[in-house]
Amino acid sequence: TLGAVVSQAQLLRPESGEAALLFEGDQVLVVTEDQDALVDRDTVPSILDALDLSSLTSVGGLLTNLEVSQLSAAPNLNNIEAPVGDYLVKRLSPTGGGLTSTPNLLNLLQGEFAVRFDESSRDALWRRTLGIAALWFLAIIGGLSVQGIWLENQTNQLDTKNFATYQELFPRDSVPVTATQLQRRLANKISSTPETDNNLSMVDLMLRTTNALGSSSELQSLRFRAKQMELTAEVLITNFEELEAIKERSQTMGIAVEVSDASAEQNRVRARLIGTYL
Repeated sequence: TLGAVVSQAQLLRPESGEAALLFEGDQVLVVTEDQDALVDRDTVPSILDALDLSSLTSVGGLLTNLEVSQLSAAPNLNNIEAPVGDYLVKRLSPTGGGLTSTPNLLNLLQGEFAVRFDESSRDALWRRTLGIAALWFLAIIGGLSVQGIWLENQTNQLDTKNFATYQELFPRDSVPVTATQLQRRLANKISSTPETDNNLSMVDLMLRTTNALGSSSELQSLRFRAKQMELTAEVLITNFEELEAIKERSQTMGIAVEVSDASAEQNRVRARLIGTYL
């Protein structure tokens, strides 16, 4: 094929004053005694005209009459209608002269001179794409693992603070073992404790307010005003958008939570919330 330009040129090396043309598609391999070039078909007449040729051999195609008329001196034309590949094979065969008649030829079709093709660019692209996808997958898995560990740690810290707050409110009770047990005890105290109405209202309002805060909020302090039936809570939340989410959750729990004050503190937000019954 014309992809092996050097090999074909060596096989076709003509004598002095002669040239050979190999036609294949829109390109032509022009071979002379000491040089060769793969050119476009429309540039062949100008190249041949610059050479002092007495004989011209064409393989796999013919010069048109128009192309021949563009030559200042018309050489002897020898047209070989066989395909280029068949003609080259014949040149290599013993009946076609082989390599013995041209001792200066090099066989570039085998050994260390064999044509080597690089790996397909498409295969390389797929391998690169799969490699990048694998790295992204590992990064995502690692990120999810770190996030899970962080969330678990935050949950444990919140549970510890909730248990400590329960023990402060009810020092005579034993400390609950699980968060579910803590919620159940608070619910029982709301429904059955023989305390005054104010105490009942305080515990109920506190439970509803803390549930409205969500798991990502960190309760700092609580203050209950019995006359106003109002609970003031100071909390740390993730961002200012969480304030709206707290308001929406409080409506579903039968209380109204208003923001008294909110300010950024390092990478979190400190807010003072006031909870009242609807």
